[in-house]
Amino acid sequence: MRSEAASSFKLMNEAVRIVREAQGKGTSWFHYANEAKLVNFAMAEKSEAVDRESLSEPELALLAKLEIRNGVLVAQGFDYQVRKATLRLFAADALLESDLKIAAN
Repeated sequence: MRSEAASSFKLMNEAVRIVREAQGKGTSWFHYANEAKLVNFAMAEKSEAVDRESLSEPELALLAKLEIRNGVLVAQGFDYQVRKATLRLFAADALLESDLKIAAN
């Protein structure tokens, strides 16, 4: 599962890079950091870094799903606020369905 979460992070970042490139823009480290913060907020309602090594398998699975979904939303051209709301709703639904609790580290 850890490699799947790493792959989903790469997919999300590649979507950001491709979209920005198509817009004639460069991509810097902070663009990727902002996307990671967005996913972290959707998952744990905090924008600080999530320690992937401390996450359980179900938590890693949710993180991977959020990163993939965010990459798709980026590729579809949705802005930050729409993605933030969409990802938070997706995470909340997933947490309710699984009864998974994300611990604030």
